[in-house]
Amino acid sequence: LWAEEAGWGELTPETWRQWFEDTPHGPCLVFVAATPAGEVVGQIVFTPAALRVGGATVPAARMSAPIVRHDYRTQSLRSL
Repeated sequence: LWAEEAGWGELTPETWRQWFEDTPHGPCLVFVAATPAGEVVGQIVFTPAALRVGGATVPAARMSAPIVRHDYRTQSLRSL
C-alpha cells in the first residue's frame, strides 16, 4: 500500500522500525482499513508524543502517513 498508493517508494523493515517503532515515546499506533475479504485499503499512523499543557506534560499523538487506495477514495470506508 505504501509503495503503490502513496508514491513514497519502498519502505524497508529497518526504516519502518526507525520511523514507527523506535520513537522517543514508544511505538506508533497503526490503524489499517481492510475490506471484509481482507484486502488492505487504507492506513494511518499515530506517533506518541508528549505535550506541555498548563505546566503539565500529557500524552499526545501526531497523525501521519494517511494512505487510502485510489479506488476507495470516493466512498466511505464504513460502507465496506
